[in-house]
Amino acid sequence: CHGGILIAPAESSAYSRAESDLRHSAAGPLDVYLRSPQVNVHGWELLVNSAEQRDKWLAAIAVRQFGVFTRDQALHLGYSPDRIARRLRAGRWTRVHRSIYRLEGVPESLNQRYLAATLYGGPDSLLAGEAAGRAWGLAGCRPVAPMIVTPRKLNDPGIHVMRVRQPLPAIDRAVVDTIPVTSPTRMLI
Repeated sequence: CHGGILIAPAESSAYSRAESDLRHSAAGPLDVYLRSPQVNVHGWELLVNSAEQRDKWLAAIAVRQFGVFTRDQALHLGYSPDRIARRLRAGRWTRVHRSIYRLEGVPESLNQRYLAATLYGGPDSLLAGEAAGRAWGLAGCRPVAPMIVTPRKLNDPGIHVMRVRQPLPAIDRAVVDTIPVTSPTRMLI
């Protein structure tokens, strides 16, 4: 037990292995999975039964995601739609995109904009084009507005969306600093 929060390994895998898998996987954005009444966060199960615990775990998720998180992640931690609306009205959270929020006091950054765009695009979306090149650290790539590739039909003025019929294959997917991106080869096509 740590700080009133029950923490236990969800499987035999150690936390460091789960962290390593996250950093090196070609999977989509970070996610929070619900195992009622416990939440599984990156290989650890916890019992979330108070507002303070929810706030701590949401902050932990947001730290890994440049200060942003999804409505689904908040709901999985036990925030009600009313509680979400109250936090938005009170200015504790800021709406970045539809169902994507930033914690109060977290400064905006380019990586935050890029990850928020892919979270908005859904689990199969990837940062693409010059934005992906910038995330990869390729020379000559400017800090541009996010461009994502996704099979979903989306409309957000701050994001350039390239709609594809199917999610890109694993060979064309990567994760750079927790941001799902197209591979450098796919980026150049």
